[in-house]
Amino acid sequence: MPTTIDNLLSRMTLEEKIGQMILASIEVSRMDAGTREFLRKNHIGNVILFGKNCAGRAALAQLNAEIQHTVMAENGLPALIAIDQEGGCVTRLRSEATVFPSAMVIARTGDPANAYKVGRMMGGELRALGINLDCAPVLDTLSGPAERRYYGQTVQSIADYGCAMARGLRDAGVLACGKHFPGHEQTGADTHFGFVVDNTLRDTLMNSCLTPFCRAMSEDLASVMVSHVCFPALDDTDTPCSMSAPVIQGVLRGQLGYQGLVISDGLQMHAILDQYGAPQGCVQAALAGCDLLIIGNGGDNADPTGKDVQTPCIRTLCDAVAAFEAALFAHTTNLGDYLSNAVLETETFCVRQAAAGQLSPVMEAALNSELNFLQKLCGLTLDALLEAADRQNRELAFLPRWEARQLDLTAAYNQRMREAGKKGYGMFAKHHVFTVENGKLVPVKYPDPQRLSELPGYEKEREKVIANTRALLAGSPANNVLLYGDAGTGKSSTVKAIANEYAADGLRLVEVKKNQLYQIPDLMDQLAANPLKFILFIDDLSFSSNDDNFAALKAILEGSVGGRARNIAVYATSNRRHLIKETLTDRTGDDIHEADTRQELMSLSARFGLTVTFQRPEKARFETILEELARQHHIQMPMDQLLVKAEAFAIRAGGRSPRVARQFIELLSAGVRL
Repeated sequence: MPTTIDNLLSRMTLEEKIGQMILASIEVSRMDAGTREFLRKNHIGNVILFGKNCAGRAALAQLNAEIQHTVMAENGLPALIAIDQEGGCVTRLRSEATVFPSAMVIARTGDPANAYKVGRMMGGELRALGINLDCAPVLDTLSGPAERRYYGQTVQSIADYGCAMARGLRDAGVLACGKHFPGHEQTGADTHFGFVVDNTLRDTLMNSCLTPFCRAMSEDLASVMVSHVCFPALDDTDTPCSMSAPVIQGVLRGQLGYQGLVISDGLQMHAILDQYGAPQGCVQAALAGCDLLIIGNGGDNADPTGKDVQTPCIRTLCDAVAAFEAALFAHTTNLGDYLSNAVLETETFCVRQAAAGQLSPVMEAALNSELNFLQKLCGLTLDALLEAADRQNRELAFLPRWEARQLDLTAAYNQRMREAGKKGYGMFAKHHVFTVENGKLVPVKYPDPQRLSELPGYEKEREKVIANTRALLAGSPANNVLLYGDAGTGKSSTVKAIANEYAADGLRLVEVKKNQLYQIPDLMDQLAANPLKFILFIDDLSFSSNDDNFAALKAILEGSVGGRARNIAVYATSNRRHLIKETLTDRTGDDIHEADTRQELMSLSARFGLTVTFQRPEKARFETILEELARQHHIQMPMDQLLVKAEAFAIRAGGRSPRVARQFIELLSAGVRL
């Protein structure tokens, strides 16, 4: 059953939902028309206060009451009203209020109970004034100029006193916010004034710096503020933590399992403003996983030019949603189809393990959790994000509506993993023919559509190749195959048609050029663990007597110390029976062991376990091929006349062959006079 929150969200416009993600600052200590319009126009859901907003207890209580009234009237949800009230130097509320000691002073009392008392008293005062979120305590581990903001210099002290402070705030009815995740360690630098990089090692971060945060989170810490510091040990892209999915989703949400609110630090700080600009910083922080974005024009987050930077930030978030639609529509109008295809066709660690029958219970549980979430997204429509029809017309009627459909994505994914041996995963699920470029497989988007039914006249020869291919697909011993014979007899077409015919059964074709033969061992290593079956196709193969690729292919076929994978076979075509170009001079040279050399040259073709010969067709077979091709192309011509014209055409083309027969029929079909 939908909850009250679900019902409220279902009636919200896109801009209203974005407003719920904003912790905005205001410029006044008493509500005025301009501030009220700013909150209403931008659908602001939450406000953060600074010293300039605090003009005494009565004035602040009245301001907060009017903030709540304005936000509630516009959005139907109460506002979070936040403040930085740590104590000591970071105290926004000073007039007519208790000025509490700094974290350093409290820690020097030697009793964490004092931190609890401060939190309880501070929270009581804030609650009475209408403030329900305090951006405290600081849980960083740092020594240096800002030392007075920290509860000592040991991890244990910071955890003890910081958690006690958070409990006191909570018991007073105020949400605590541990900051600045994942800590500062020994930087001594300040993201208010510029870009900061902390090169603390990952082990130190996980085993030391994060300890106070982990302790507080285990005690139901309501929210965590993520810093703008870059930690290469957690994200090697030099991205601030507040904009880093590896930090927020990977470490905080994933590894530590935190379920509370994630809040960005102020996005007008110079660490963001100078490198990205506040609007882009908002988008990146939202994409990284921040639930609330602090966007301020004043206080610690002041823009030096004094211009309004909050409105552009909000508009940029709306533009990001529009950009999402543009990207989606480039592929499909149905979000469910797009997500379904992406999930079912993407190669992942889980699908590789499942295909090998090695998916652990832990990974299976994590996979099912992600699939359940993605399944909900498949049914999400734009209208589900907006208000009722009358508000849609007013707000975002100009936007096109994508389609959606309900899917049992978990069942479909499990079915796909069970069928990985036939349907594949990743690019092998989307394509069945590949080439090799720079040692990597590249899909062929538009492969030759040749089918076996379109290749008349050599059924007996092809049946040998088909039988070998079926053995490969069945997991039985299969031979490497050499298709040898005259030009134009359909050797290459046979291999390509077989690849098309059996693609649905799990067969994939990889075309390898002769000058790429040295790359085949690496390809075999890549493909050996894949549940699909692969043909490595070498077309028009031949060598000169001193060709280095000659030895490479011999080793690949049988002579390597690594055994050939059972899911791979080499199919080659050639016009030369022994694959080697020889001259009379080669046989009359000064080689003392001529017989050994000749045997070595002939041994390559012998390493193909199956050799199938395609000879130039005699007259009867040529006529049979012509008749079938004429039927396929609906040629209306007496057969005796057709055969006479075809023979004449074959003489001019250099002799009978299936290729010549097809060229003749296609010219007739195109209306060319012959």
